[in-house]
Amino acid sequence: MPLVEIHIKKKFRGTSTEAKPTTGLNVGDEWVNTDTGETFVWTGTEWKTPTDPATATSIRWGRDVAPAWVHGDEVVAPVANTALVSVTVSTGRAGYIYGFFISCGEANDFKINWVVGGAAKSVRIPMAKGSLHYVDFIPLNEGMPADGGSSITITNVNAGGAGVIYQARLLYGEV
Repeated sequence: MPLVEIHIKKKFRGTSTEAKPTTGLNVGDEWVNTDTGETFVWTGTEWKTPTDPATATSIRWGRDVAPAWVHGDEVVAPVANTALVSVTVSTGRAGYIYGFFISCGEANDFKINWVVGGAAKSVRIPMAKGSLHYVDFIPLNEGMPADGGSSITITNVNAGGAGVIYQARLLYGEV
């Protein structure tokens, strides 16, 4: 059974002289200044106005990040553990995996690999012939972001058959 996380949006009110709350909040909660009528939205780290572009990305992705697709080329009959797509996390940053796309002409297992705190981590994805597309606003590696300077890859576990085409993409963002 899939895990479902539900957050109820809260609305707070206060005056210009009152401090805005900073604990027990969910991304998207609102605070309205009753003196001016101005509305602020909680981004997960601070209160911002709804017209601030960072507010929109924080509400969508849970932090101020703009994930982008990293595309791997088609690979014919890859040997076992071939990196079908790879992205290197910028030094001093943390890498998050928001989605993936895998396509192959036969059944195989795949791994999404990354390093956190110097330790190798992976998620295994068993798959039948075809394509699999996954995107979520909660990163697959939430709480375990990839280390700066390390790589995030999608690899095939078993060797591909003769003439069989594989391809992968990562939806990746860093903060």
